[in-house]
Amino acid sequence: MKLLPIFAFLVIFLLLVSGCISITPKRNFLHDSEAKITIRELANPIADIGSFDTLVSSVINENPFGCTAYTTDGQRHAPVEKVKEIYTARLVYEDADANVVGTSENDFNTVSGFNSGIAIIMANTALANAYGGICIHDPDADTYYAALRCHDANGELYYLALRRDSVTLVAYSDDAIRARFEAWADKIPSLAQAGGGKSRNPTSLKTNFSLPQIS
Repeated sequence: MKLLPIFAFLVIFLLLVSGCISITPKRNFLHDSEAKITIRELANPIADIGSFDTLVSSVINENPFGCTAYTTDGQRHAPVEKVKEIYTARLVYEDADANVVGTSENDFNTVSGFNSGIAIIMANTALANAYGGICIHDPDADTYYAALRCHDANGELYYLALRRDSVTLVAYSDDAIRARFEAWADKIPSLAQAGGGKSRNPTSLKTNFSLPQIS
């Protein structure tokens, strides 16, 4: 009889290794074959960091999708929460003949850090001298990313991933969520769809989903 617990442990271990079962927290991964992803590629990149931050804040504060507050593991959550953000500033160094002698990409996890970080780097004459040129910020090459976790009134948790050139609705199953997303985006000039059409058709997620990677 003492062999039974050992045998049970070995069975569970083999199932974990084979991927047949998972102990990943449910709140971080979605195991739903009906989950979908919709991508809206923008006609033009969002103009600047201020415009991007205003857009993200409006989703959180104005709650255009009618999301609801909820409690999980004893913790109270707002209807929409920012769960990840990263802002990348690109700087170039040019010599007296306007030749590029160096480049720098710097990641920041807040908008304020992004703005102050650029100012600090551009004022760093020792660094510029090391490159052999002057530091110039290339704002058109900057990238922005923010991921929002949204709790629908029907109980679904889904994500809205905003980038400078796209907005992606991730891990939803109810098409009414997509309809609200489209209606919201259609009213915002900066989110005009590339090609004048609608977002790409929903795609089913056939594997476990985790928050989209930054790219």
